Amino acid sequence: MNKYLFSLALALPILAFNSLGCASAPTGRVRDAHLIFDSGNAGRKITQVEKFGPFYEKVQTTNGAVRTSYRPLLYSSVYSPKENASAKEILWPIYSENTRDNYKASRFLFWFWTDFNTTDNASRDRNWLFPFFFWGTTKANEDYAAFFPIHDTIKEMYFDYISFTLWPVWMKYKHGSQTTTSILWPIYSRTKGDGVSAVRVFPFYGEAHRENKLDSYFVLWPIWNQAKYYGHNPGSSWMLFPIAGHVDTENEERFLIFPPFFSFAYGRGETPTYRNLNFPWPLVKIWDDREYHKRNFIPFYIHQWDDNGRLNTTWYMWPFVRTREAKRGNQKEDFFSFNPVYLSSEIYKDTNNDGTYETLVEDYMRIWPLYSSRKDLNDKYIRIPDLSLSKRSGLLSRNLLDIFTLYTYGNDKEQERTDHELLWGLYSRGYGKEYSRTHIFPFYTRRREGDKTEWSILYGLFGKSYDGEKSSTRFLWFFGD
Repeated sequence: MNKYLFSLALALPILAFNSLGCASAPTGRVRDAHLIFDSGNAGRKITQVEKFGPFYEKVQTTNGAVRTSYRPLLYSSVYSPKENASAKEILWPIYSENTRDNYKASRFLFWFWTDFNTTDNASRDRNWLFPFFFWGTTKANEDYAAFFPIHDTIKEMYFDYISFTLWPVWMKYKHGSQTTTSILWPIYSRTKGDGVSAVRVFPFYGEAHRENKLDSYFVLWPIWNQAKYYGHNPGSSWMLFPIAGHVDTENEERFLIFPPFFSFAYGRGETPTYRNLNFPWPLVKIWDDREYHKRNFIPFYIHQWDDNGRLNTTWYMWPFVRTREAKRGNQKEDFFSFNPVYLSSEIYKDTNNDGTYETLVEDYMRIWPLYSSRKDLNDKYIRIPDLSLSKRSGLLSRNLLDIFTLYTYGNDKEQERTDHELLWGLYSRGYGKEYSRTHIFPFYTRRREGDKTEWSILYGLFGKSYDGEKSSTRFLWFFGD
């Protein structure tokens, strides 16, 4: 008897782990494939799910993608062999990393950042210990290190290089052909480059010149600004802030009163004619050109649309009520939201290429935080509750939010299969044409596949199986006929 008790004590944790999981889930199990990656990608079938309640989950798809989560906030990862890309979070948001091809970038809190080529030790790598220490290797295999703001040079990080000594006392940086030297930033700076020159003694005086493009000046910035333009749109502009301003070019004329609050502009010449009225900006804005239109009366009403029918968006009492109709390729989305409570999205396909958009390819609806459903041509998936605030919330879902989902429902028409899961797998039921499974953790399990049926109590304390006319009995986990 003691031997059996010892075996039972050893076996029960293993049985419990496997019971909350679905390591033997049949191919075609319906899950929310959109949550595997933040980008979302419809059409990926779930082939296997392993679970330990809400705390551990591993999901695999037919295209080789894998998502793994240890919740809450302990560890998560996603991997896509198709894109050769992966993402990983440890104690999110403390640590995260992203890899695509051979390029890897990582972050620890907001203090340490790094990116490098994982296969080439001689390639460029960049490291930043915010806000003081920078080090790395350039594309030319030159090492550098800098302690900000004391002294040294940072290379190939946003600029070709940035040199500084006791910043803001002295700084010099290069971007492309342009080199800028600054003393007591932002008071004095000088820029030189191919066809470019600028000098600034802020806020007293400044001028900038771009060969055959621009001459600009300011005095007591922002009080007086003026510019002269060359090239494809010649003209001039001036502004006496905050009183008035005027822009007069070949393609446009603009009048400003108490800039930037009141302005009127219209297009002229050979460019598309337009008009733009701000009265006052940003609360009231009217914009029209030959294709695009905007009516902003913030916060009461915002309407943006184009004449080609690619976009039609309206806000009522921004940011609460929004409607949108958008066309991309041969698909059209009808979108409605009442933030943050309700969201619906229907995506139609123009299968006949006649502009009718009659085929519904995806139907998504969310009542936050209680419910969400997603349906496409073959699949339907329901989550209760769903705390995500958008259709694409993969990072938050895999690290935290899925732990609060108590019930899921999945239906796959192609596989003729339906799955229910309650309390993270404490109760689950799946059934299809040749398959059914009922599980009540840890008491009862019943499974049918084809002509074979089996059931058990406490994972083999007592159970029976039937295969055609044959049957067998099992008891005490280790004995049976």
